[in-house]
Amino acid sequence: MNNIITKSIIYSLILAITLINSPILKAENLILEPLAITEATYLNEENKTLISWSTNFPTSGIINYGKTDEFGSWVGDNEISKYHDTYLSGLEDDTKYYFQIEVFDNYSRSIETIVLSFTSGDENDTTPPKLQEIYTSLISGNTATFVWHTDKKASGCVYYGTSENDLDKHKCYSSRKYIHDITVKSLKKNTRYYYKVYSKDKNGNENMSVGYSITTNPQDDTITELSYNFDTQTINLEDGTSNAIITINTNRPVEGYIKLGKTKANNKITFTDPRSTKNIITYTNLEPETTYLYFINIEDVFGKKKTSFKYELTTPPAGLESNNSLISNNQYNRFDDFQDFDSDGLNNGQEKIYGTSPIKSDSDGDGYLDGNEVTNGYDPLGPGRLLKAIVSVNKEDIFAYNKSRISKEEEHSNAVILKNELEEKFNGSIPLSKKYWSIYVNAFIYGDYSINAIYKSIIHGGKTVHTDINWNSWKKSDVYNSYITK
Repeated sequence: MNNIITKSIIYSLILAITLINSPILKAENLILEPLAITEATYLNEENKTLISWSTNFPTSGIINYGKTDEFGSWVGDNEISKYHDTYLSGLEDDTKYYFQIEVFDNYSRSIETIVLSFTSGDENDTTPPKLQEIYTSLISGNTATFVWHTDKKASGCVYYGTSENDLDKHKCYSSRKYIHDITVKSLKKNTRYYYKVYSKDKNGNENMSVGYSITTNPQDDTITELSYNFDTQTINLEDGTSNAIITINTNRPVEGYIKLGKTKANNKITFTDPRSTKNIITYTNLEPETTYLYFINIEDVFGKKKTSFKYELTTPPAGLESNNSLISNNQYNRFDDFQDFDSDGLNNGQEKIYGTSPIKSDSDGDGYLDGNEVTNGYDPLGPGRLLKAIVSVNKEDIFAYNKSRISKEEEHSNAVILKNELEEKFNGSIPLSKKYWSIYVNAFIYGDYSINAIYKSIIHGGKTVHTDINWNSWKKSDVYNSYITK
């Protein structure tokens, strides 16, 4: 309450100083005092802000507001009164907004305040931020990247250590975000680390996750070249404009941007958080049948940077309802089984057999080329020896774990069972990125992995579930037992 009163006094003083030039009106023998806004306050609530103001004459009014002092939005209050309460709704949390009040009385007079501002968000909020989708997007010998989401803007920290009861190291940042992405370096190879993530909102509400663990890869980091591949799709829309969708695939999680233009590539769009190996950028309102120049700039979690050559894309001619043709940069040919695009020692056909990425030279991020690992009998998709049973890629009736696919209805029913059981074990949402969900559904349905085995896999960073070996065989393997007993 004191906060509100203070803001009210300050705004009132500002208004008194700035409004002294309001005209004095003489109507016949009646002399009216100048029209004035005597008070203006704001009160933040969840997803909306209450703007209150009072005048010395009955007035109506409007509030112009927006993220800049040029506003862009407005809301009106047509009630003729000395006292007004108007809500600004649909505001982004923890965001600075500018506003200006303009009022009108029955004597055709109007005045406006100076430009004022507030930062949105419920100031009485006592709810801690929810920590969701906690996972690691990269684990190598000496490096790990931790990702999580919060339901409100919050700062972030990762606390970690080699003892579950002593997380003696941490890395933090103070800026408030919805999506959190922290990379920790100088880890010891082949070592189990325990960690928790932490976030705090602007009101001081804080939350720390349950404990998780990861195990770094057996070899120290050997940073290979940052490589990429991309596709461009152009589409005509009914309104006569065109869209261009550019999909960039990289061998490590990256941040970056694309610049595009007709004669000069200056229209910049930045990749969204978190850093990822797949980023999709969409340019809208392009002119039909027009050639555009564009280039890509990326930087990975190790600080490796790459800027592409300038490429061209041409939008479809006007009048075509849609043109979904896919234009490749011709660096990677998915149909050529003998091409080794990522120079890892495995051609595209072999990449399909081993399940490795044809555009990432080090699929598991352990610092060793996939081809070198296969040649020496190591699993290119994770720690340990190569145990994968090679299944013919032409065997169409095999779906997962050497089994045929069941009906979609049965799959959905089993996926719901798995989801409900895991939510009960985690006492809430499952700390897992959506892109990994299908792996665990397949392990549960086709690989005979138990609920408890999948739960432990999520807790331990995913390495206790194998994507090709069923549970009965995997739990007896030396690789599994050497990992689970670390």
